[in-house]
Amino acid sequence: MVASPPSSADAAAAVVRAVAYRRRLARADPAHLHLTDAAIEERIVGLTAHARPLRDGWWLTGRVLDGVADAEFLVWLEPASGRVRAARRRPLPEATPPRPRPDGRYYDGTRRRWVEPDFDIGRADEPVVQPHESDSPGPA
Repeated sequence: MVASPPSSADAAAAVVRAVAYRRRLARADPAHLHLTDAAIEERIVGLTAHARPLRDGWWLTGRVLDGVADAEFLVWLEPASGRVRAARRRPLPEATPPRPRPDGRYYDGTRRRWVEPDFDIGRADEPVVQPHESDSPGPA
């Protein structure tokens, strides 16, 4: 059975606590001494979300976007004890480019058609002219 979700005020308070913690870490880091308090506050922000149940009584209540550390953190709240966790979100894997087709064709989304690289070398609005064997100059 899922426990009742935290109130929106509790969820917002959890995100505020997580943001305050991340800002405190950024201020304590000697690499960021050149940043003012306003710059740190501008780069580390929190977003509340609709609470989603996770496991063992924990609820996902929002996220912290940390521009100083270039990371995103998920904010978890356990309403029974009031504990808050901020876990770094795993980065998405890089998209691998599609493998080329064996015949060399590719889909051009702008023109909305398949393109044959051997014959289609003009602009989209120009007609494609293909040379014929009878038109080519031969040995004289």
